[in-house]
Amino acid sequence: MANSDSLPFAPTDTSEYLGDVPTNKYYLHHGDSPGAILVSQSLVGDNYHTWSRSMVMALTAKNKIGFVNGVIEQPQDEFSPAYNAWVRCNTMVISWLLNSLSKEIASSVIYANTAKEIWEDLRERFAQGNGPRIFEIQKSISVLSQDNSSVSSYYTRLKSLWDELSNFRPIPDCSCGAMKVLLDNKQHEYVMQFLMGLNDSFSHVRAQILMTDPLPSITKAFGLVIQEERQRNISIPSLAPAADSVAFFTRGEAPRHNYGGRNQSYKKDRPICSHCGITGHTVDKCYKLHGYPPGYKFKAKMHSAHQSSAVAEDPHLPFTQAQCQQLLSMLSSQASLQSSQSPVTNQVMPQDSVSTSSTPHQAASAISHFMSGPSDLEEDWLGSDNGPEFNLHSFYAQHGTLHQKSCVGTPQQNATVERKHQHLLMVARALRFQANLPLPFWGYCVLTATHLINRIPTPLLGNKSPFELLFHKLPNYSCLRVFGCLCYAATLSHNRHKFAPRSKQCVMLGYPQGIKGYRLLDLDTKQIFVSRDVIFYENSFPFHSSQHSRLTAPMVLPSPITDLPMPLSPITFDTNNNTPSPLSTSPLHSPLSPSTSHRLSPSPVQSTLLQPPDIASDPPAPSFTPPAPTLRKSTRLHKPPSYLQAFHCNHASSVTAQGHSSPATKQGTAPTDFPLSNYISYSHLAPCYHSFVLNASAIREPTSFHEASKDPNWCQAMQTELAALEANHTWSLQSLPPGKVPIGSKWVFKVKLRSDGSLERYKARLVAKGYNQQEGFDYFETFSPVAKFVTVRSLLAIAAVKSWALYQLDVNNAFLHGELDEEVYMTLPQGFHSKGEHSNTVCKLNKSLYGLKQASRQWFSKFSTTLLNHGFIQSKADYSLFTRQDGSSFIALLVYVDDILIASSDAVAVQKLKQFLDAQFKLKDLGPVRYFLGLEIARSSQGISVSQRKYALEILEDAGLLGCKPVKCPMDHNLKLSKLEGPLLHDPTAYRRLIGRLMYLTLTRPDIVFAVHKLSQFMEHPREPHYKAAQHILQYIKGAPSQGMLYPSNSELHIKAFSDSDWAGCPDTRRSTTGYCIFLGNSLVSWRSKKQTTVSRSSAEAEYRAMASAVCEVIWLRSLLHDLQIPHPNAALLFSDSQAAIHIAANPVFHERTKHIEIDCHLVRDKIQEGVIRNLHVPSKHQVADIMTKALGFTLFSSLIAKMGMHNLCTPS
Repeated sequence: MANSDSLPFAPTDTSEYLGDVPTNKYYLHHGDSPGAILVSQSLVGDNYHTWSRSMVMALTAKNKIGFVNGVIEQPQDEFSPAYNAWVRCNTMVISWLLNSLSKEIASSVIYANTAKEIWEDLRERFAQGNGPRIFEIQKSISVLSQDNSSVSSYYTRLKSLWDELSNFRPIPDCSCGAMKVLLDNKQHEYVMQFLMGLNDSFSHVRAQILMTDPLPSITKAFGLVIQEERQRNISIPSLAPAADSVAFFTRGEAPRHNYGGRNQSYKKDRPICSHCGITGHTVDKCYKLHGYPPGYKFKAKMHSAHQSSAVAEDPHLPFTQAQCQQLLSMLSSQASLQSSQSPVTNQVMPQDSVSTSSTPHQAASAISHFMSGPSDLEEDWLGSDNGPEFNLHSFYAQHGTLHQKSCVGTPQQNATVERKHQHLLMVARALRFQANLPLPFWGYCVLTATHLINRIPTPLLGNKSPFELLFHKLPNYSCLRVFGCLCYAATLSHNRHKFAPRSKQCVMLGYPQGIKGYRLLDLDTKQIFVSRDVIFYENSFPFHSSQHSRLTAPMVLPSPITDLPMPLSPITFDTNNNTPSPLSTSPLHSPLSPSTSHRLSPSPVQSTLLQPPDIASDPPAPSFTPPAPTLRKSTRLHKPPSYLQAFHCNHASSVTAQGHSSPATKQGTAPTDFPLSNYISYSHLAPCYHSFVLNASAIREPTSFHEASKDPNWCQAMQTELAALEANHTWSLQSLPPGKVPIGSKWVFKVKLRSDGSLERYKARLVAKGYNQQEGFDYFETFSPVAKFVTVRSLLAIAAVKSWALYQLDVNNAFLHGELDEEVYMTLPQGFHSKGEHSNTVCKLNKSLYGLKQASRQWFSKFSTTLLNHGFIQSKADYSLFTRQDGSSFIALLVYVDDILIASSDAVAVQKLKQFLDAQFKLKDLGPVRYFLGLEIARSSQGISVSQRKYALEILEDAGLLGCKPVKCPMDHNLKLSKLEGPLLHDPTAYRRLIGRLMYLTLTRPDIVFAVHKLSQFMEHPREPHYKAAQHILQYIKGAPSQGMLYPSNSELHIKAFSDSDWAGCPDTRRSTTGYCIFLGNSLVSWRSKKQTTVSRSSAEAEYRAMASAVCEVIWLRSLLHDLQIPHPNAALLFSDSQAAIHIAANPVFHERTKHIEIDCHLVRDKIQEGVIRNLHVPSKHQVADIMTKALGFTLFSSLIAKMGMHNLCTPS
C-alpha cells in the first residue's frame, strides 16, 4: 500500500490513517499500552549497544521502528486524521522508550517531542567511546579459560563476548569473494580461542581438531568437544572412598583414577580386547588370558569360566600363573600368622605393632587394590623406595605395570611421597609434644594428624580441603577437640549402680573411623574406648608434668571418685558450740593419692599415676595434678543493662590497667564490635589528598608546654617564635610598676601542612591570657570583623561552578604588625630566659599579641588599609571580604584573623598579589587550600567537598566513644527534653565543652544542627537526659565521621530558600522553632535552627516568622553575590509548606490574628512586590528545612539529608 502521507489530497475514508488495518503503520493493538516494557534490561549507560539492539527488534515487531529512525515522518497538516494517528503512535513509542530507561536517563529526555529526538539523543550520548569496552572484551577473551566449569558454560561465556565484540566492530557488506575469506578467518580465530581456553584434559581432542584440514567451524569444534565430555561422564565409575582412607589429596599427589582432571589423558574410543572381545582393555592386559589378580571378585554366573581361564599361563613371565598365585598365598598366610600371634586387646598397642615399614601382606594388598580394575590408560607405573615388600616383579609384569625404584639414599627421587610423609610426621610430633603423650601412643598421633590434614584447607587446592574436594561438602569443624586433653566420659547406665560415678577421667586420643564419637583412654583402667557423651577441658593435659600444669589457667575440675570402701573420718566440732557441722566432714580419699589430714583442705585434686602396662622400660609419666580449685563461677550469660548496650563500659579501665594506651587504641582500632574501620576508609582517595588526610590525623599536637618541651621539634618552634617576638620589639623587660597587675600567657601548638600533605612547619604561638584584661584599663575597643562561615561556603560553591583556583596563605606573627596604644604588662612566657631577670620582671607589650582583646582589631586595621591601597574593594555584606576586578581578571580575598583564602580566575594576578603581600607582611604560601579554619577541603572534577573529619574524630576520642555503636539519627524523634526533668549533673563542665565543640562541627554538618541547638538551651543547668542525648549525637557522628557538604561544579547560581517552623515545640516556654535552608543552585550555603523570641498564637504565625528570617538571609546573600560579581536578576524562590503563611504574604489585608506581626508582614510583602522573592508551596515530605525544626525518623531524615547535598567522602567500600 502506498504511503498515504505522499498523496496530494486526503481520501475521504480515514480508516487508513486511524490505524484500523493491522498492516498500517499507525496500527495499535488493543494490548499496547504506554506502561508496557518491551525489553528486559533498562538502559543505564554502558549497555547501550545491547539495549539498542533489543529495542530495535522490539519496535520492529511492533511495526513502529520508523518512528525512531525517521522513516515515518510527521504529517504537515495538523487537521488531518493522519496527524492525530501519528501523534498517538509517537506518544506510545516515547512511553515505551522511557519505560526502558533508568530513572536518571529518563528524566533527561522526558521533555523531547518525538521518539526520533530521544533516539538520536541517546545514540549521540552513549554510542561514542567504545574503545575502553572493546579493550575489556579483548582482554576478557584472552584470559578466559574453562577451569572448573563445563564446556557448555565456557563456550557460552566466550560466545557472548564474541557477539558483543562483533556488535562493536561489524563486518561490512561486500559482494566480492574476499568476504568469504574474511568470514573463514574469523571462524578460524574463534576456533583457536576456544581451543586455547580448554583444560589440558582435552588435549587429544584439541590435537585432532587442529590436525583437521581445513579447520572445522566453531560450532563443529564445540560439538566434538562436548561429545567427548559426555562420553567421559558415562565412563567414569562411582568413586566413594572413606574419609580417613583417602588422605593427602594435594596438587601433584592426586589418586591414580582422578577422572576429569586437567592433567589426565583420555581416548575418545575405548580399546577392545582381541582375545575376549570386551571393551576397556587390550589383549596384553586381558585377565582371561593372563589370569586374575588376588582378591578379584567374580560374578556368580561367570565364576566357572573365570576359574578355568585363571590357570592359563603367560610364556613371557619368569613364573607360571600358578606359581604367582602360590607365592601370594604364602605371603598372605605368613602375614596372617604374624597377626594372630599379637592379639588385639583393649590395652595400648605396643610399638612394634604399628611399625613404620610395610609388611609383605600390606604391600600386596595395597598393590592389588591399586590394580584391581582394568585401566584405559596406555601404561601404568608404580614408584617406591627399595623396600623388599615392593619386590613383586612378576605381579607387575602380569598387569603391565612398570615398577620404578629410587636410588639408595636419595629420597628426593620419591619427593612427593617423602614430602607428604614429612608433613604427616611434623603434625604428629606437634600433637604429641603438646599433649606430652608417652611414645607408645604415637600411632594415634599419626591418625589424628591424618584426620586434621584431610580437613584443613590448603592453597594448593584452591583454599579447599581434601575432604571437600572428594565429598563435595564442607567438613564439620564443630566436633574437633584438642588432642591429648583431659576429658570426662559419661558411664553407661547398665554398668553402674545408683552410687557409682557418672563419668570417668580420660584422655582424648582422636577420632575413630566410621563412628561419630571420640577415641578415649581411661586413666584408671588404661583401656581405649569410644564415647560420644564427653565433656572436655581443653586447657589441661594429664600427661604434663607438674611444672607445666602450673602454667595452665586455673580451672575447677571434678575429683575422681572410686567405689573402694574408705574409712570415715571423724567429725570435727566447733569449739564455740558442740553442734556437729556437716561442712567439716573430711572427704573421701583415693588409695592412689592418700592424704595425711582428715580435715577439709583446699589442696589440689590428685589423679592416678599413668603407666601403660606394656611400656615398663620407659620412664614413668609424671602424675597429673590439676590446678587448685577456686570458687564456682556461674555460667549464666550476664547482659549489661539496656541503656548501656551501645557503650563499651570497660574500655577506659582496660586502658588504664595497661599503663598507657597505644596509638592504635587512641585511633579507635582497639578490639570492639564496631571498629572505626567499618565506617571510614581512605582507600579510594586521590594519592595527594590521601597523604594529606593521613598526615593530618597522624601528627599529634601537644596540649601543654610540659608535653611540647620533650620534643625537639616543638622546642625549636618555640625558640623561633620568641626570636621573632624579640626581633619585632614586641615587648620590653622591666619591673612591674606598683598598682599594675600582669596578665599571663600560654603556648598554643599547631602543625602546618602543605597541600600535598607534607609537613610545612611546626608552629608554636605565644598567646596572652586576654580574659584577665579589664575594660577601660588595658583595652577599650575590641571589635574586629572576621569572615562569616556563610561567606566561606558561598565562596567555595561559586569557585566550584566558576572553576576558580583556591589558595591559602598564612601570616607569620600577624598580630605583631599592630601597634598597641594601651599599657599592658605580661608575665614572662614559659621557656623564656633573659640575662639579669628578677622575680619581679615582666614584659611590657609594645605591640599587640595573640589573645589580647584589642589584638585582632589592630591587625585587621593595618591589613585592610594595605589591601584598599592596592586597589581592592571592601564588601559591604562581609567586611572581611575584599574583591578586585581588573578586566577579565577577578580576585576575591577572604580574611579570618591571620588565615587568608584567595579565589581567582587569574593565576598570574594571584602570584603578583602573593609577592605584594609577602613584601608587606611575612607570609607562608600553603598552596591550594586543603585545611582552612578546621575545614578539610577536597576538590575534583565533580566539585568541592567540605568536611570536618579530623575534628569529628577528635571529639569522639575526647569523649571516649571511638568504639561506640553507631545510630542512624542524631536524636530520637520521640524524645522530649525539658529543663526540669532528670537529675542535675555534678560537673557540667564536660557537657558544656562537648556542646561547644559540637556547635563548631555544625559548620559542615547541617544534619545535627537541630539536635545541637536543642541541647545548647540547657547549658546553664544540664541534666543527665541532656548528656545522654549529647552522647547519642556522638554515636550518630561515629557512623559517618567524614560526612560533609558537596558543592557540585555543574550547579547554577540561583538562590532557593526553604523555611519551616515547629509550632510551640519547646515544652518549657511554648515558643516555636525557626528553621531555614538556603541553596545557591544545588549547593547548601546557609542554614539555621533557632528558637523564636516570642510565642506564636498559631502555626501560621510561626511559619510566617520563619519566612521573615529566611527573607532577611536571602537579602543579605544577594548583596554578597553582587560583591562577588555574580549577577542574580531573577527573584529568589522561597518554599514553604504552610498555605496559610503563603496566603498572608499575598493578602494585603491584615486580619485579626495577624495585626501584631505587621512588621514581618511588611518585610516579606515588600520583597515579594519588589520581585526579590517569589513564594511557592512545597509538600511537607520535600520540605528540606523540616530537618532544622524537629527530630525526624530515619526514613524522612535520610531522604532530606540527601536533598541537602551531604556527601561522605571517606565512606568504606
